[in-house]
Amino acid sequence: MKIDAQNFFKSKTERVGKETNTLEKRTFVRPYLDSISKKVASSEIKKVHIIGVCGKATSSLAGLFAEEGYEVSGSDIGCYPPASDLIERLNIKFYEGFSEDNVKDKDLTIVANMFGPDSNPEVSYVRENNLPQLSMSEAIAEFFIKDKTSIVICGTHGKTTTTGLCAHVFLNAGRNPGFLVGGVAVPTSSGITETSFSAGVKDKNGTLSESKHFIIEGDEYDTAYFDKAPKFLHYKSKVAVVTSLEFDHADIYSDFDEYKKSFVFLAEEVAHATEGGLLVLNGDSDEVRNLAGHTKANVLYYGFGDTNDVTAKDVVVDAKGQSFNLVYKGDSLGEMNIRLFGKYNLANTLAVITVSLHQGLSFDEIKKGLATFNGMKRRQEIRAVVNGITVIDDFAHHPTAVRETLGGIREHFPSNRIFAIFEPRSNTSRKKMFEQDYGNAFSKVDGLVLSMPELRHNDNPADFIDGNVVVETATQIGINNALNKDFYAVCVKNGHEAIEKIAAKAVPGDVLVIMSNGSFDGIHEKLIAVLEALS
Repeated sequence: MKIDAQNFFKSKTERVGKETNTLEKRTFVRPYLDSISKKVASSEIKKVHIIGVCGKATSSLAGLFAEEGYEVSGSDIGCYPPASDLIERLNIKFYEGFSEDNVKDKDLTIVANMFGPDSNPEVSYVRENNLPQLSMSEAIAEFFIKDKTSIVICGTHGKTTTTGLCAHVFLNAGRNPGFLVGGVAVPTSSGITETSFSAGVKDKNGTLSESKHFIIEGDEYDTAYFDKAPKFLHYKSKVAVVTSLEFDHADIYSDFDEYKKSFVFLAEEVAHATEGGLLVLNGDSDEVRNLAGHTKANVLYYGFGDTNDVTAKDVVVDAKGQSFNLVYKGDSLGEMNIRLFGKYNLANTLAVITVSLHQGLSFDEIKKGLATFNGMKRRQEIRAVVNGITVIDDFAHHPTAVRETLGGIREHFPSNRIFAIFEPRSNTSRKKMFEQDYGNAFSKVDGLVLSMPELRHNDNPADFIDGNVVVETATQIGINNALNKDFYAVCVKNGHEAIEKIAAKAVPGDVLVIMSNGSFDGIHEKLIAVLEALS
């Protein structure tokens, strides 16, 4: 039975107590967007202002506008690297704090999804005066995707690495894609360097060369206070990838069924369900496979099972990464190599290969791109080796991502002691429902330092994980593991205490994996400094 998307998102909005517009059946774009589009076409928009400009995605959006020649400004409370460095480099006008004066002379205001008229004077002024406003997702679609072939990477896990790798492969093949990635790639000698975005108007040599593709990380989180549809539904997907489906974003989705419905709408919307669209699915996941029944687009499956269209055989893992034989619809195409570790990263690679083959890249072009990709910052990123102790930074926060990331690091360091220093920062990662899963997620390591953020004033303790329970579960699993008879686990209150505990425990040869989707009290640099002082 086809779900009524309009009523679904309207009811979701009413549940969370926020206002929304009437969603159109197919596009999910507000009715007045047409008037904005006409203004864009007439080149009347010169000055663009972004409310909440210092976010990871919004600062990249500011960069896209600056790259296209717009006069860009933005406001926020506090701005830190890398966003502050980007804003300064591109000469973007930054306002510390929010004031209606910041938006009065702007042609277009873009509103980040965490702000509403009740809490932000700029949002309130734009709304009350009926000034042109768009969400971040709408702005990307209208200004940068336009009529390009949009490649949208979606799923619970693996979006950032898959998007970054896809952009890297296309860049190295000379396709000059536009792209927006939710992270920064580790620099290489060619292709993507330290950037998370490109409008695709110039190639890597600075030559004008309009892109035919736009590659973007498709987030299922809601779009803005006035639009509760997922961000990825705005991106006019001609090619959509779904890497995985597990319950996430418990702050906006009531349960897994509601979460999955957003991806059903995505499947229905690929190329507006017309011939020529492509849905690329992780065929090893039953939940992801089921999406094929909700689209009229072409479907290709990737994974490790024999029923997939694209798969990897004869996989070899060594100190340099992974090599494998690429098989496409039963035919062996040859050997490929990647510098990434972990089976999940190999799966992400297969997704990129599937998209690349479909878009006409050759085997050799794909192989060269894969072989030079160094991964994404904050994804198994080695930050330092101090006195023989390796410090790794990773963004993982969902229990599955934590487990798979640590499994990949264990493959890379099979004989070393590995300690996880973990902070469940997001509203979802702190939910009680994940308590047992977190306890089980550390089975591949030798110890755990769990830092639990303080509950907020309106938090109900019964709704959130008990750090001591996680530590107890992890300890029991650890001591039952033959490799981890001396398993060490402790729960602390903050990053400072975490540093004290792990610095006293670590010895040369150990691997320390810091895991958080936040700043974690600046723990990375502080821990490295402490380890250096111990020499």
